Amino acid sequence: MRTPSLARALILFACTTLLVAGCNGDDSPDAAGESDDPTSSETTSEPPPPPPPAPEQARCYQLSGDEVAQAHSDADPVACKKRHTSQTYAVGRLQKNLVGRDAVLDSNAIAAFVDKRCAARFTGYVGGDAETRTLARVHHVWFVPTEDEITRGAHWFRCDVIANGSGGAPAALPAVTKGLLAADDALDSWGTCDRSGESLNPEADWRLCSEPHNWQAIGTLSVGERDASWPGRDDLQARGDECEATVRDYLGDSTGALTFQWSYPTSAQWRDGRRYGLCWTQDQ
Repeated sequence: MRTPSLARALILFACTTLLVAGCNGDDSPDAAGESDDPTSSETTSEPPPPPPPAPEQARCYQLSGDEVAQAHSDADPVACKKRHTSQTYAVGRLQKNLVGRDAVLDSNAIAAFVDKRCAARFTGYVGGDAETRTLARVHHVWFVPTEDEITRGAHWFRCDVIANGSGGAPAALPAVTKGLLAADDALDSWGTCDRSGESLNPEADWRLCSEPHNWQAIGTLSVGERDASWPGRDDLQARGDECEATVRDYLGDSTGALTFQWSYPTSAQWRDGRRYGLCWTQDQ
């Protein structure tokens, strides 16, 4: 996820106040359905619980795909030496204009604010160059308090690193994820690969290169400026020949026969900001 994911909207929870009322009846022995004393009532309300504390950095969590897709998480941390699928690499504070007393909570504005900051910190945390981070199936997700928790004073946000394995499911991470993509051979484990025949599987079925595979994405190819319109399937498909130079450079083979493939952004991915395709070579 390399562009803000505003679809991870806040799940709003209503805050309920419990009212307890009591009435005084008539204690006059000769009353006839009416009381000489005015009816009195007493109303009490439970104080709201304190807001949840901010998460801690470097904590690990065993999250499912459904849990990763949510904007909030109440999962308890697990020991990082045990199996886990996310690790917190940054914790920050929401700006006052987003959550202050006079602010109107705007889920899109909060999402954009948090995603931008988590993305900026992610780069330095996992390491590697821009090409490596694009080819890797390692990315960031973020979590924020619920609306009720925000109104009670929880103004933090949390950034986690995750990796997508086969079928997009969160994969197990090492105990330490800092510098995950810094090594020269990082893509041998965390890169984007596929196990298929003559043509690639749909993107949803791609996998980590640490899993069994026979195709590996080894380079990216820019296909348009950010403000450009989607050029269409035919034009994008024709760009695949440009991968030959990338594949030859990767294999160190300037003249031999090549087998390579090309994947390009769909119209939906283009709308989300993707302006690159992937060059693939066989890796057996």
